[in-house]
Amino acid sequence: MKRVALYFIFIMCGILFVSAFAFGGEYFYGKFFATKEDILNSFKQSNINWRQFEGESITFIGNAEPNQESIMQLVNVFEELTGIKVTHELVSEENLRQKITVDLTGRTGIYDAMLIDPGYLALYDKSQSLEDLSVYINDPTITDPNWYQWPSDFPEQFIKMGQINNIQYGVPLHLSGTLMIYRKDLYEEKGIPGPAKTFDELWDHASKLNNPDEYYGIAMRGMAGAGLNMFIWTTFLKSFGGQWWDENWKPMLDSPEVIESAKFYSDILKNFGPPGVSSWEWSKILSGLQSGKVAITIDTPAFGISIEDPELSKTAGKWGYAPQPAGRAGITMDPFAWYVGINKDSKHKKAAWLFITWMTSKEVQMAIGGPTIYVSRLSVNGDPRWQEDHPWLAGWQTALMENVKYADPDCRPRIPEYPEIGNVVGVALQEVISGQKNAEDAMKEVNKKVYDILDKAGYYK
Repeated sequence: MKRVALYFIFIMCGILFVSAFAFGGEYFYGKFFATKEDILNSFKQSNINWRQFEGESITFIGNAEPNQESIMQLVNVFEELTGIKVTHELVSEENLRQKITVDLTGRTGIYDAMLIDPGYLALYDKSQSLEDLSVYINDPTITDPNWYQWPSDFPEQFIKMGQINNIQYGVPLHLSGTLMIYRKDLYEEKGIPGPAKTFDELWDHASKLNNPDEYYGIAMRGMAGAGLNMFIWTTFLKSFGGQWWDENWKPMLDSPEVIESAKFYSDILKNFGPPGVSSWEWSKILSGLQSGKVAITIDTPAFGISIEDPELSKTAGKWGYAPQPAGRAGITMDPFAWYVGINKDSKHKKAAWLFITWMTSKEVQMAIGGPTIYVSRLSVNGDPRWQEDHPWLAGWQTALMENVKYADPDCRPRIPEYPEIGNVVGVALQEVISGQKNAEDAMKEVNKKVYDILDKAGYYK
């Protein structure tokens, strides 16, 4: 049971770190593959013909972050293995969502394979623009079940997050969630008993730690977006006892609980956060942690490896990790995963599937850095050799083991309209953080907008 729990902890977390580097045109394949030939030979253990689509070309779009960058550094291995040419495009997280949505809902077929936010799967299911991957998973000519180990080597709960109406639209590539991260040295210096266990304590700690001449008490995502500030604030919404809507789909964003959560989130950032925090997203928060300008955040556990690496961070070795604070309704964690899927309008679907199996293979996940860089396989995340080089993992794992008990996969609703709803609510929250509107007015206004979106979609007929 302990082993399963440890696996779950690892797969919940993507960590920002690059372990595949280019040296004079040659790649270093981590501590498990000394040469390109080693990793190629490992792929050849599978019982499929990797070269059956030789000469085809595919286009992939992903996120411009270390996991994807590391994988793309290895794409020459895939091309040599298969004879398939890969054109890849890595863009910002929000730009990725926009480009994929335009391509899929417009049925333009620009991209063959793509990285997908599961919060958008219901929308893509409605447009019938993604392939059912079970067709490819169950085809022995392109998937060796003994080698690929689906579904046994992937966490069950995340396999299900890649489904809508029991259709498997995505394979989990790398996984994350939310966690509280704090400067334990500053807590000790200020004599603060911590970490914060309630939102009242979080306010108190951010206030006591705030020292704008040197660092700010807290920073969290302010930039508007269904996957940006909504990723963090929705955990506050739920912890304060709020709901998106009632059983009849009547929006409840104007309820006292939701208004209070928006007010608290914005007020703590306005009082103890850095200037311009209303436009901050994950990369600015990470930079603030590494530079020592931010004392507390609630964000992805992915930050661990980057803030603990002394070559990347001035604050390495000074961090503590804890479950999120509780509100009147308890603790809420927002689990998250990126998935890879196939465009229904692709002309190279089987070649795209080979690329997906390669990307999500044990070989690639081991080569790019295992649990230190957003991977999804249980066998890779559970390999004890990864812990040898990362002494901070013990405290990190303990906090995650506790926090994942409170994971709510419906923190951001899995309906086709959520991307639009998340974006308009994200704008309203950003306006509150920036001081353009107060929480009550902003939430009442956006509540009407959400009603209109649901009404237009036919929820009240």
